[in-house]
Amino acid sequence: MEYINNNNPRILETIIGLVGGIIGLIASSFILFLGSFGSTFTVTLAILAIIGSFLGIFAAFYVRTNNVLAGIMFIIAAILVIIGATILGIPAMLLLLLAGFLSLFRN
Repeated sequence: MEYINNNNPRILETIIGLVGGIIGLIASSFILFLGSFGSTFTVTLAILAIIGSFLGIFAAFYVRTNNVLAGIMFIIAAILVIIGATILGIPAMLLLLLAGFLSLFRN
C-alpha cells in the first residue's frame, strides 16, 4: 500500500475552488461578450462576476494559509458570481459555496 502524504489536508477545497472560479470566469466572460452588444448594466454585472471569480481563485490558493478567511472569501465570491452571471453562474456558485463550507466546517 502506498503512503499517503497528509501534509496538505486542504487539497479538496483548493481543487473545488479553482474549478468553480474558472467556470465562473468562463461564464462571466461569455456574459461580458453578450453584454457588449447591448446594455451597460449587463457589462457591469459581468465585471462583478469576473471580480467574484478572481476572488474565488485567490481564495483557492489562500486556503492552506488561513482556511476560515478563505471560506468567507469563497462564499463572497459565490454571491458575486450568482449576482453577476445569473443562470450561467449556477455551477460556479455551487462549487464555490461547497468549497467555502468545506473550508469553514471541515477539520
